[in-house]
Amino acid sequence: MHPWAYDLDAVDIKYIVNNNLEKQICGSFGLSDDAQIFWLSFFKPQLSCSADEFFEAVRQLYEMANLPGQFASQFKTFEAQMSSSSFVISVEKDSALINETIAEMVNRLSSGKGSFNPLTCQFKTCDSKESCYNKVGAYSFNPGFTFDLSKFGASLSNLKLIETSHPSCDLQRKLIHIRANQIPKQRLKLKFEAVDTEELKNIEISVDGDHAIYKVGEGETSNYHIPNDKKLWETQFIVCSKNGQYFLRDMGFVHNSRVKLDSRCEVQIQRDSVVDLGKVVHYHFDKVVHEKIPDQASNEGFYVLRPELGNYECADEGDLPEIRARPVWVSSDEIQDNIQKEIFVDTMGSKRSHSLGRSMKRDIQIKLKAVSADHCGIHYSP
Repeated sequence: MHPWAYDLDAVDIKYIVNNNLEKQICGSFGLSDDAQIFWLSFFKPQLSCSADEFFEAVRQLYEMANLPGQFASQFKTFEAQMSSSSFVISVEKDSALINETIAEMVNRLSSGKGSFNPLTCQFKTCDSKESCYNKVGAYSFNPGFTFDLSKFGASLSNLKLIETSHPSCDLQRKLIHIRANQIPKQRLKLKFEAVDTEELKNIEISVDGDHAIYKVGEGETSNYHIPNDKKLWETQFIVCSKNGQYFLRDMGFVHNSRVKLDSRCEVQIQRDSVVDLGKVVHYHFDKVVHEKIPDQASNEGFYVLRPELGNYECADEGDLPEIRARPVWVSSDEIQDNIQKEIFVDTMGSKRSHSLGRSMKRDIQIKLKAVSADHCGIHYSP
């Protein structure tokens, strides 16, 4: 097999599905305006973020309210929540945690010495209105002009303008170090081999495993910072150290981290997985039906993506196991008529292996130049 494979459910593939995530994000938080404002302010284009970045945003809000001690007093609780969420906060799976955390924060902010919620406030750091006008220019409205915020609903009508005088508001983004609950026996080494930026070639990243979260990307809070001309996300991926094992979690949504396969290894195809063939066409497997729940464990030549989910679908009695994939993205340099509009494989008959490639001799033909004549295969093991 020689496709690129990665798990659609684990990443935000915005450049493939090209959808607006704002509606989905707001819908996940129900009627909590504070949670919606919080997430859209700090993580708008993402459905998930590294857990330490989520709680770093909480710390910044306590700083804005001049209550930095509140974050420190809750840090043990936050640390436990990071571990329970496997060090990634997801809008889809952790909406209850996000709502509870933001509601507790708002309650503490409203009852503290500042007695205001920074999520519904604008801040003016000038000493007087006159000095502000001198800096930004005087406002000019037509005579008799009035602006009624109430027509926009309760949320906007409650917005406030706060004049702040406390000078020690630390909004510098910080890297939060979380100790691993069990340090792995071996060090993890990652090496850049195939790169499009020459200075990255053969660079090694060494992870000791003593930190629960090790972030790699362009962002200033990454443990390993890679300036790569915006081809990497702020946190491209994270290496989690938990229970003495390493886990890789993709966080980029413009250019994703992927698992590349060659003739020495295979990957279990799961529902909602995406396979990239030749970097020119992406197939989304939206239907995967097994005869029975798979029980083969991962090894050096066989990968099982996210085995803890266990979201396998088994065929009803009398039905056949089957798999279906449809294209969700095709390179603009290719002709869409040269691809299969649907890949469908079942186990009718004795055939268990189906070849895929550019050659007309293959069971599944993808007539694109970037796809090898004998590119990969789909094999069924009952």
